Amino acid sequence: MKKVKIFKFLLPFVVVIVFIIGLAKIVPAQPSVSVHLTLGNPSNAGTFNLNNYLLVKPQYVIGYNCGTGRANWVSWQLNSSWLDSTSRQDNFRADTTLPSGCYQVQSTDFSGSGFDRGHMTPSGDRTSKA
Repeated sequence: MKKVKIFKFLLPFVVVIVFIIGLAKIVPAQPSVSVHLTLGNPSNAGTFNLNNYLLVKPQYVIGYNCGTGRANWVSWQLNSSWLDSTSRQDNFRADTTLPSGCYQVQSTDFSGSGFDRGHMTPSGDRTSKA
């Protein structure tokens, strides 16, 4: 009888602990991979799925979709260490670090579309160096 009471008493705590552990596995914080993942990896991107491919750059991190040629999400740290007075650089380059099978967006892809190539991370958030 005592075992049943102890089990009933501990069950809610065990459920909460299992839930927290499961949640941590779904969206794990990965600051050891990059400071830009301090709040976690929203889609659990990695190098195993070309439509949810993790690109780690010094300035930002991307969950990239090779099928669409666009980011699923972008994360970047913003604090005063990233800001200074460097002017905007207009030097678009295709990302050569994408794995084979991923389309590399070219500077001409948006010509005549009415859209700018844009930035994964706003250039105004990265003015400490060119």
